[in-house]
Parts: sequence; C-alpha cells; structure tokens
Amino acid sequence: MLPSILFAYEQTKMTQGYFYTLSAIAQAFAAIVALNAVFVVYKFQLLKNHRNELFVQLRQLLLREGKFPTVEIENMTDEEILSFSRGVKDGYVNIVKRFKETIMAFDQNKSISENITKWLKISLKFNVVTIMLSLILLPWGGLLPDYLKSIILIEILFFSLFSLLITVNAILITLESGNLPLISGIFNQKSGKSKNQGGRKAK
Repeated sequence: MLPSILFAYEQTKMTQGYFYTLSAIAQAFAAIVALNAVFVVYKFQLLKNHRNELFVQLRQLLLREGKFPTVEIENMTDEEILSFSRGVKDGYVNIVKRFKETIMAFDQNKSISENITKWLKISLKFNVVTIMLSLILLPWGGLLPDYLKSIILIEILFFSLFSLLITVNAILITLESGNLPLISGIFNQKSGKSKNQGGRKAK
C-alpha cells in the first residue's frame, strides 16, 4: 500500500514539475520578446533622430557652399538630398572632407540598423519556437510517462538556454551600437576658434 502511495506521489510531483517548467518557460520568453522589442524600438528611434540630424547637416553643407540653388536644395526630399550629395564630385565642394564624413555617418547608421534587424529576426525565431514548443507539449503532461517527460524537459531547457543566449547577444548588439557623432560639432569648434582668433586680433 505504502509503495503505491509513494509511486503516485512521485508521479504527481513529476507532472506538476512538468507543467510548471513548461508554463514558466513560455511566460519567461514572452517577457523576453517584449523586453527585446523595447530596446530595439528605442534604438531605432535614436537612429532615426540621428539620420534626421544628418539630413539637416547635408542641407547646411550644400547651402554653405553657395554653388547650388538655395530654393532647389530646400525643396528636395531627404532621400533626394542624400542621392544628390553622393553624386557631388571631389573638389567641387570646398568642405568636401566634412561632406564625406556626413555621408559615411549615413552608411554607418544604415549598417547598424541592418545588424540590429538581422539579430532581432534571429532571436525572434528562436524565442517563438521555444514558446510554441512549450505550449504544444504542455497539455501532454498527464499522458506521458515520467521518463519521456524528463527527456522533453531536458531538451526544452537546453533549447531555451540556447535561445536565451541568442537573445542576450541581440540585446547587447542593440545596446552597444552607440549613437554616431554629428559633424556639426566640428562647425561649432571651428566657428568658436575663429571668433576667438578674431577677438585676439581686435585686441
């Protein structure tokens, strides 16, 4: 009588652990997906603001040169400004070095966005598979034998760990992709120096 009671208790305990583990994995990875999405949305907003500021800088560079029609530049869309800027030949613009630096910042911004998007897709695939496997296997806890439950739990835990590592890597890539510097800081430094030099000469 006692062995049968212990056996039934162990089966119940195993089944409860099976249900608890799979449901916890599904809930945890749903929260991880949401957290990852928050980081990505925030980062994409920063990158978008950075691109908008770079568009402003390109317009200022073209207008500052004085060789291009002001009305035409002001009426251009951002993409048209970028395309036009890429076509400007060396030596035609007096500030071509800073011009090229701004274009390079655009390319770096695009590269960061593409890298974040790539890792977001990879992590989402693994996270969704982990959640789906947990939900699909969850109802079978009361029907499967204990040894099969143990095998399933071990495999799910290993797959969950792998998915977690990929997601952490995706989040780190998102966070480590710092904001790109703006070239306008060079203008401010140059103008500040010129003002100081002018003040010294006046003295």
